[in-house]
Amino acid sequence: LAGELRSSLKTSQPLEIVNAGDWLETEPPPADQIFTDFLDVGDKASLIASAKMRKSFVILQAAVCAATGVPFLGLQVPKPRRVLLIQMEIRPPHFHRRVLRMCRAMSADAALVKQNLRIINARGRQIDFDDISGIARKMNAEFIIFDPLYKLHDGDENLAKDIKPLLAKFDELAEDASAAVLYVHHDAKGIAGDRDIRDRGAGSNALARDYDACITLTAHAQAEDASVVAFLCRNYPPRENISSVWDEGCFRLSDLEPIAKTSTNKQTKQTSAAPAREYRSQALSVVAAKALISEDFHDALVTTVRLSDKKARTVTKILIEEKTLRKSVRLGYQGPVYIGTPEQIAKIENDYANPQLKSSITDGTPV
Repeated sequence: LAGELRSSLKTSQPLEIVNAGDWLETEPPPADQIFTDFLDVGDKASLIASAKMRKSFVILQAAVCAATGVPFLGLQVPKPRRVLLIQMEIRPPHFHRRVLRMCRAMSADAALVKQNLRIINARGRQIDFDDISGIARKMNAEFIIFDPLYKLHDGDENLAKDIKPLLAKFDELAEDASAAVLYVHHDAKGIAGDRDIRDRGAGSNALARDYDACITLTAHAQAEDASVVAFLCRNYPPRENISSVWDEGCFRLSDLEPIAKTSTNKQTKQTSAAPAREYRSQALSVVAAKALISEDFHDALVTTVRLSDKKARTVTKILIEEKTLRKSVRLGYQGPVYIGTPEQIAKIENDYANPQLKSSITDGTPV
């Protein structure tokens, strides 16, 4: 494959020479952003995570968000985009189920999904970049996603000479199709949180030097179902890390502090259950009148009960585990999550099904 890719590079466009003085007399064209201040049409990007971090689910959610114009893990999507997703690992029936569950969990706009998202199921098939480019141009794709990278080359990913031709094909595809190109890559062995984001991803460091933007997922130090999302971009200012959690079929933002799991802070319980239960009555008094949005409940524990941020999270977690408190499902894709007594949460979730009460609940004022 590497030889074939090298031979095809001979057809690349000739070099363009620009008089820098001309640039001083004109303004550059406005950025055509897929994700605001992170990824433009024509850019290359990578999503990197370790095994079993649900990389394929993350990238499917990115595709649905881009196609429907809704935020993706804190990244704003200025407008719906035409997306081509090439997935090479999952058998079509299973991927079909994933798409259904994901779109239902996100309450995705079905009309926009139908209009803008195309999927190529390529498990067990060879990828021809000329074919992909033709398909992308025919559908006017603006965002092309490959999952995963290792399926696209036969060489040694540790050798730059084997990886560079593939990266050059991504350049050609982005240029020919006038689209952003994103690929999914895996971490090297070991604890990912021990490495700087610039050192993430297995194989040659040519990969890390090539992309314009990168998203990494790392196991969270304090919650098994959460991950720390980090961003690296060449053309825009740095972004703060965030936490996300897999919840009811898709990833949602979490108010957990983004602390990545490392070799020195392996996931452990922050405090024992017994001390946390000392605050049971005080926690219940916070929701005596009504259930609160989770962020407001947390703030009340910090300001009223005078717990530290870390201890407030632990008390909440343990009281929910023992069923003294209950957390609601997220009420809508971008909607709130409530914390209250089991009876309060049951009423909120029942009222949410009532169209006349739904808007007040999602606005944060359950009745």
